[in-house]
Amino acid sequence: MTRILTIIALLFSTPAWAGEVDGNSFLCNPDGLGTNVSIAVELQHKLATIYSVVYGQQPSKYDAFDSWVGWEVNNYGFHYNLDRKSLILTYISPSGLPVSKWQCEFMDIVMARKKVAESEANRKRKAREGNQF
Repeated sequence: MTRILTIIALLFSTPAWAGEVDGNSFLCNPDGLGTNVSIAVELQHKLATIYSVVYGQQPSKYDAFDSWVGWEVNNYGFHYNLDRKSLILTYISPSGLPVSKWQCEFMDIVMARKKVAESEANRKRKAREGNQF
């Protein structure tokens, strides 16, 4: 009897767990297309929030699908897609062409934001190397 109750309980709860992305956060590093800026992404309370030293903080409502999570960032049709399998985040233009890509990894949002700040400081320091004044 216990086995049957366990099976029934798992039948109803497993699909909800399998598709849930809320509560995850990522550190996303540039993947060679269009940008050299790292970003942190947090999916919380049906909002996808991007943290960046350059772009600031951008919250948007996200939609979760079987193979990706997506959200629009402005009224001009640009949007982000996060592939669930490869964890590649793509910034896509209204014409459907990728503008920028990042390779993401799971990380606590506090640590991810700290790493983004460190990455930006290093990028700025390297850009200033060799300046004469």
